[in-house]
Order: sequence, then structure tokens, then C-alpha cells
Amino acid sequence: MELGALRDVVDQLAAEVRQAQPDGPEIVELRRQLSRLEAVVSVAAAAFDRGKEWQLGGARSASAWLAVETRAPAGECQRQVRLGRSLDHLPWTQEAWLAGDIGSAQVAVLGRLNRPATAAALARDEEMLVGHARTLRFAWFLRAAAYWEQHADPEGSEDSEEERRTRRDVYLTESISGMYLGKMTLDPISGAIVAGELHRIEKDLFEADWAAAKAALGRDPLPAELARTSAQRRADAL
Repeated sequence: MELGALRDVVDQLAAEVRQAQPDGPEIVELRRQLSRLEAVVSVAAAAFDRGKEWQLGGARSASAWLAVETRAPAGECQRQVRLGRSLDHLPWTQEAWLAGDIGSAQVAVLGRLNRPATAAALARDEEMLVGHARTLRFAWFLRAAAYWEQHADPEGSEDSEEERRTRRDVYLTESISGMYLGKMTLDPISGAIVAGELHRIEKDLFEADWAAAKAALGRDPLPAELARTSAQRRADAL
């Protein structure tokens, strides 16, 4: 693979970003290209896995070899190889990821839908599901994927959903300083509902903060000039 041109472009961007004030569309485009690059790396990692070159160094697997050579977490390397391998039978997913239309999170969801009981239905409906992944917010895409899974494999999805629901957990506890600390774990459908509503309320709060700051300043405010940070708005939304 010819990587010299890629290194040159990244070098140029790394030099520019120190002085630049990127706008929203530029950040979106950077994320799109990052997603494309992640797809390339995952496809390449899967090919490396199939090629077995990693065995020459005595590694147990391609992901183990990558973890040693890149010093990345083993789980991250396993996920990268697994996502790349999942594309072998998901042509629409691979095309969308390489184009930057979807990200690794959507690919992971689509990959989990591919199993013997659902393979035929997924081959039929993959284009439709990828269309949902391209256009829906992630929480709503999760819900669409879960509904599809229930129809494609009612028995398997019910067992899987029940297993995941048993892992649901929420705790909120008072710290020594009097602050409250918490964590939640929700199954895909419940999580999608909560996340969707949380985002809706947070968006309303953002618009209110933006309008108030604009009225006070007489111009469009910068994010740092709003009354609350995004994390504070999420807390207030909750």
C-alpha cells in the first residue's frame, strides 16, 4: 500500500490545525474522512489476519500482534479485525463505511445482525438497513435494527434481548463531598428511548441558551459564551 501521500496530507493538516479556527462543516468533513480511514484500516487488518503473516513472530492472533506493535488496547485491536472480517458478507455496509457515510458503531451493529439464523434476511435487507444507518441518529438506528432483528429471528432475538435486559443497571450514590455520582446500563431498545429523549431535551436547552446569549451579545455566540456546557445541559436534561 502506498502510504506516503497519506502521510503528507496528515502532516499538512497537523500543521494547519494548530493555527486554524475550523468551522462546523470542516469538523464534519474531518470526521467523515476519519471514518473512511478507520474503514480502510479495518479492511486491511482483516486481510492481514487472513494472510497469517502475524504467525511468523509467534503471535497467537493478528489482533495480539497489532496490540504489541501499536501498543493499543487488545480489545481495540480485536474489534478492528472483527469489524473488518464482518464486512466479508456485508457489501453494502463495506461500501457505505469506505465512503464515510457510516461509522464503526453502525458497522458493529450490522455485523452483530449477521448470523446463520438471519443471514438470508440480512442479504435481502442489508441495503435498507444501511440506508437507515446513513440517515438516522444512532439511537434511532439501534431501535430500527432491534425491530428488524425481532422480525428476522424472533426466537433468537427474544433470547438475546432478555439476556441483555437482565444486565440493566442504574445506580446513583452520594459521594463524601455531597456530590452524586452515577452510572447506567440499558438494553438497546430502552437505551435508544432514553438517549433519544435525553438528546431532545438537551437540544431544547441548547437552543434556549443560544437564544439568550445571542440576545445579550447582539451576535451569534461562541460555544464557550453559553450559560451552560454540553455536559451541564445533559445533566439538566436528565
